[in-house]
Amino acid sequence: MTRDGQPYPVMAVWWPDRRRAGAASAIGLLVACVLVLVLVPASARADSATFIPVADAYVSAADPGGNHGGAPTLRMEVDPLTRSYLRFDVELPAEATVTGATLELSTTSIAPKAGFWAYAVANTTWDESTIDDTSAPDLGAKLGWSGPYATTGYKSIALPESYVSTGPITVGAATASTYVKSFSSREGANPPRLVVNYTVPSPTPLPTPSPTPDPSGDPVIAAAGDIACAPGANVTSGACQQEATSNLLSDATAVLTLGDNQYESGALSAYQESFDATWGRYKAFMRPTPGNHEYGTSGAAGYFSYFGSVAGEPGKGWYSYDIGGWHLIALNTSNACRSVSCGAGSAQEQWLEQDLAAHANQCTLAYWHHPRFSSGPHGSLTSYGAFWQNLYAAGADVVLNGHDHDYERFAPQDPAGKLDTGQGIREFVVGTGGKSHYSINSPIANSQAHDSNTFGVLELTLHPTSYDWRFIPSAGGNFTDSGTERCH
Repeated sequence: MTRDGQPYPVMAVWWPDRRRAGAASAIGLLVACVLVLVLVPASARADSATFIPVADAYVSAADPGGNHGGAPTLRMEVDPLTRSYLRFDVELPAEATVTGATLELSTTSIAPKAGFWAYAVANTTWDESTIDDTSAPDLGAKLGWSGPYATTGYKSIALPESYVSTGPITVGAATASTYVKSFSSREGANPPRLVVNYTVPSPTPLPTPSPTPDPSGDPVIAAAGDIACAPGANVTSGACQQEATSNLLSDATAVLTLGDNQYESGALSAYQESFDATWGRYKAFMRPTPGNHEYGTSGAAGYFSYFGSVAGEPGKGWYSYDIGGWHLIALNTSNACRSVSCGAGSAQEQWLEQDLAAHANQCTLAYWHHPRFSSGPHGSLTSYGAFWQNLYAAGADVVLNGHDHDYERFAPQDPAGKLDTGQGIREFVVGTGGKSHYSINSPIANSQAHDSNTFGVLELTLHPTSYDWRFIPSAGGNFTDSGTERCH
């Protein structure tokens, strides 16, 4: 498959139904498995990662001392000579073998005659905020050509596999065309992308327990946040219990992660070594959301690379979907809304308002990392009040959060934290995925149940007009909590 004459990586997405397949489905699955065995050696598995630049800028001979590192566009032109630079921090598993790489730039201008070239650049330490035409590093060997194009949108160049490896790499871009070429920068609406395909030796996985269907036949979701310790961290009774909590996920139709999925900085290599071996057994069923620790890696690149398209668009990370008759909404509070804005009037808040208007389901659930209300040490965070205003106005029923490493259930509340049994939203804080415990001192208003000593997951059975909740402790835990509630 190609795009603009260049190879384009194909990603197959399979969202399992977990119901008994018919004979035709079984045959189709058998054929797919045979194809995988033909294409990928049994001792290795194929994967891909998408990286957004950590720095990009254009420089121009027409403005030798001008810096354009903060511009929303990248530009190229032959006269006056104008060229662009992009730096990526590539992070791949330790034993990865790169099998392909593609640079993708989204153009806002049409080039009817010539495309643009990608160039090798040895310098990987240039500063986006100071680079100009006089200090820009030299362009090296040509890496590839986009070919001519006559439409806007993403244009791709296949890069040599040997040019891409873990660590910082710089790619230059220039044209021989007299037409000005303009592309979205990382500050723009459609940031550049580096898509890297690779293989890694297949690990010996933990066994995945067989699912036990809910007797009602209604879908079941399992959720928790604050999950996997950094690779090599010591497992104790009070820390790094991600394997124990992952053993509770087998009954779920879908698994929701509530952020801080992988400590300490959400690096892709850490995801591959720690999260993947435990919770990652259920990756095919996951609908994740990131936390502040994911943004310890620039742009949460490790998170978006590990989960791929199911995590939403890189740089945004919010999305919605339906399970049964329920509408579920994943939101992104990043590192306290500093990397991705989530306040009133932000792109994310406006999207949420529009999404709620477009989905008039009787039952609605939203989830993100930082709680609006909490008795834990991080406390109640008002930065997410705009989310609550929109959800409350639309009649949403449930909000799930993490961040505080404890479990807490609240009575239905309005956006100001006042008890509202008619229209209020019930919030659960479920930061019990395995990392560690935080203490709860004095419970705040409307806190109905809480525990700070038990790892586990919250299981919700989504009936057409109601839901059941059940906190399931991991092995050795004694705390439980359960109940049922009708949707608004």
